[in-house]
Amino acid sequence: MKRIALLMFVFVACATTPPKPSAPDPTPDLEAKLRAIPTLHLRYYVETTGAIVMLARGSMEWDAEHLRIDVSGSLAGERKSTRYERPADRRRDVIETWIRVGLAHNFYRLLSDQETETLDAHAANVKAVEKDHYAFDLIVGGKSIGSADLWLDANGLPLRREQTMRVGKGEVKVTERYLWLP
Repeated sequence: MKRIALLMFVFVACATTPPKPSAPDPTPDLEAKLRAIPTLHLRYYVETTGAIVMLARGSMEWDAEHLRIDVSGSLAGERKSTRYERPADRRRDVIETWIRVGLAHNFYRLLSDQETETLDAHAANVKAVEKDHYAFDLIVGGKSIGSADLWLDANGLPLRREQTMRVGKGEVKVTERYLWLP
């Protein structure tokens, strides 16, 4: 009898515990915040494992007139480096892709001698894991391609990103770290 009462108590307690509400999607505000930064100096480290193996390190800078990304590292074991310099109007594409699917996507393109691009992408099912840490599903072209965790620093800017994505070749695990310079 005590077991039945205990099981009923656990069942009722679990059934009445409200689900944790979804957090508001931080990505639109984050994109706007980055677009408002007139001069940016950032160092980064990006590593992917699994179906795509890449290591990219370097810097990203912009001002009112220019965008410059220096990338060096390796792609599928081959050493590569490049400098991407464009007018400042390309910042929007870089910012949107960075926040929506991570820097790794465009760095892969740059190390493959391709132009950066913006994807039809957004976050879904956003959860606030803890203060300044969000988890969400990655939606590209209307399809779920994986999940991401994004940590923000004390200023509300990206600090770290970890994600798992499904691509045509299989699964890719991505780690990105950002160091904001004065």
